[in-house]
Amino acid sequence: MTPATTTAERGVAEFRRHFPVLEGCAYLATCSLGARSSDVEAALLTMLGAMDRFGLAWGQFEEQVSIARSRFASLIGARPEQIAVLPNASVGAYQVASTLRWDRRPTVVTTVAEFPSVAHVWLAQRPRGAAVHYVPERDGSVEAADYLAAIDERTGLVSIPLTTYASGARLPAAEVAAVARAAGARSFVDAYQALGVEPVDVGELGCDSLVAGSMKYLLGLPGVAFLYARDGLAEECPPQLTGWFGRVDPMAFDPFLLDFPEEARRFETGTPAVPALYAANAGLELVRGLDLHDVHAHVRALVASAVDRLDAQGEQLSIPAGPPVGAARGAHVAIVDPDPAALARWLAERGIIVSPRGQFVRVAFHFYNTDEDLTAVCDAIADYRARDPGCSSGSSGAPAAVAAWTRSADPDTFPYDAVVQEYRTVGKHFVSGQLLETLDRARSFLGRGEPRPAAGEPAARLEQFLDTALDKRDGRYDYPTYLGLSLLDLPAADPPRQDTMCAERRCDRLLAGLVCDALGFELAAADGATEFLPEMRPGPTTTAKRCRLGLRAIRSALGRKEIAADPDPADPVAEAARICQLVAETLDGDDRRVLQLSLLPVYVVHDECLFIRVLQSFETTFSLIAVLLRSAAHALVQGDAAPALAWIERAAVAQREAAPLFSLLATMQVEAFRTFRAYTEGASAIQSSTYKTVESLCRMPEQARLDSLAYRSVPEVRERVLAGQATLDDALERVVRARWLTKGEHHALAGAMGRFAETLLRWRETHYRLAVRMLGERPGTGYTEGTPYLKSVRMIPVFASPEDLGP
Repeated sequence: MTPATTTAERGVAEFRRHFPVLEGCAYLATCSLGARSSDVEAALLTMLGAMDRFGLAWGQFEEQVSIARSRFASLIGARPEQIAVLPNASVGAYQVASTLRWDRRPTVVTTVAEFPSVAHVWLAQRPRGAAVHYVPERDGSVEAADYLAAIDERTGLVSIPLTTYASGARLPAAEVAAVARAAGARSFVDAYQALGVEPVDVGELGCDSLVAGSMKYLLGLPGVAFLYARDGLAEECPPQLTGWFGRVDPMAFDPFLLDFPEEARRFETGTPAVPALYAANAGLELVRGLDLHDVHAHVRALVASAVDRLDAQGEQLSIPAGPPVGAARGAHVAIVDPDPAALARWLAERGIIVSPRGQFVRVAFHFYNTDEDLTAVCDAIADYRARDPGCSSGSSGAPAAVAAWTRSADPDTFPYDAVVQEYRTVGKHFVSGQLLETLDRARSFLGRGEPRPAAGEPAARLEQFLDTALDKRDGRYDYPTYLGLSLLDLPAADPPRQDTMCAERRCDRLLAGLVCDALGFELAAADGATEFLPEMRPGPTTTAKRCRLGLRAIRSALGRKEIAADPDPADPVAEAARICQLVAETLDGDDRRVLQLSLLPVYVVHDECLFIRVLQSFETTFSLIAVLLRSAAHALVQGDAAPALAWIERAAVAQREAAPLFSLLATMQVEAFRTFRAYTEGASAIQSSTYKTVESLCRMPEQARLDSLAYRSVPEVRERVLAGQATLDDALERVVRARWLTKGEHHALAGAMGRFAETLLRWRETHYRLAVRMLGERPGTGYTEGTPYLKSVRMIPVFASPEDLGP
């Protein structure tokens, strides 16, 4: 006996009859383009028939616009006069942006998961004064808390997709829109990947604007989109893109009258794409015949089953498997793959149509899809993986390489190249869970219960690298791990006291290597010789400027290494290439490995390489200064003024030599910085122990400063201070009161300390000004106040007043 079919199954079967194309394929690409229906074909034939009656055709074409407004309005719980018919979502986003002034509320809060068609419109508002803030994506989705934390009194517009185009995550649009309205900001929702497969009500969303198009789940064709505009919006400017459909009376044909209707038609432009309108109305009529609650339940069930099956097959999904599957996902599942286009072609040859996008293969479901479609795609993907294990889900072969390494667990043979390649391909924030788990297992092979390996040993380096690579997974992510400081072998200020000459040589070697590595990357990117960090690459003028400033920042270090650099090269690019080659020849295998492992950017924006290398260079400089100041304090305690004076002077010189690093850092593109900064939450320069060491070696910080977040972020430095470490202030006061110094020695030391203090105060001021340029008044990424904090601490005295301590 054949089992009885359910009401839902009968509904699916009936709906599928509108799509003859489904008889010959499993169509799972609706997130890109809806399946071809007989209704759309009939609508297009009707349009062509209207063209035979030319005198009546335009009236029928205009009627299609009104029909489309009404059908779309009923779909989202709106009225027809709240709907504008537009050619695409980009135009809808632009029309909204063009009505806002950015001088009073300059910030657009959006997400890195926004579809570029919309995201680029927000970026294009920057010349008008807008600043774009990106909310990060975590495990394929976006957290409401991250959106809410970004909205403040400077926010003019908040943009959020209802479902993300790449990962298929369902975002908390209603919650975000409510907070935006409470803050006095406009809200814009992109519902392109949701409308047609779930109920959407603009009243429940509470958004000011919503955009969607006809070609995906609304089952039409490209060429028509819809913009909803909430009643009562008082635009600060009229829409900047307009046309005859955007007039109070389109039939007036008055070239001198620019009037805008009160209704949403004010956002319309010129003649719409008529064939797409007929198709849109056919698709909207198909969707209107469905109960979208039934559609949503059907699609959610297919998505949940797809997640379970694909996860069990070992596929890496954009959103990790696990609850809440239904609440967190839209109508498609995204599979990470090293070559999505190749997998999509292979499936298409077998009658299975999917949609590749970026690093994902998207498998999308509508009411016309069945369990048979799901089984077909899952089985075919399993066959594809079995055919070529190298085509396994994931962005590289790094997990397999690490897994193979565990069979020997020899630190000398760890597959650093494969692992670093994956980190640099997608960014630390987006490294696959499969690789993270494999690296964590590899870490267990290092024998953490045994005595720790000595510094410099291969096992020690591997342990440091894994701790740096796994910081986000472990919940330990901070400024030192972001910069890979444990891998750099910085000059050490801690006892036993490091020889100052050795520290200076180490500093010069490291500075030359770090800056030349950054310049080498700039040159390779300009030549198209690297695919690393491809986004927002600068032009040739900026590259040349970076080369000139980078060479200036290391000129003194190069001179001490007996490498002569042209102080004012006519061709800074050629000179940088020459110097990079000479420095590379001085580096041994360990140096090159350190440079490789200490650069794990969080995202794929070009300027992050420069940012990391400059910060590492500052850390190197402050590490050297700490060695020099500690040596100076120790010499003073012993009553030995001459070396103390020399080391203090050398510390001031080291700071002055590093000053061009700020000019180099200032060449960063502000938007590039703000883009990758979205993924550095938890890491802030306030956590720099080298700077706090320098500060605390000059004078004893006041108790309020010691109790602040600045010092509690570096507990090892705070503990040394509280344990009574010697400071230059204390040492000078002691020897002066003991009358161990001549008056000349005292004044010479006071003068050297004053010069050092001057350079440090100038460093703080420059740091503050650069931060304001890059961040404005945004909070810091280490959960700090950001630029207001830098402003408040930039004038803290470096020393007491040593000149007042008379002999």
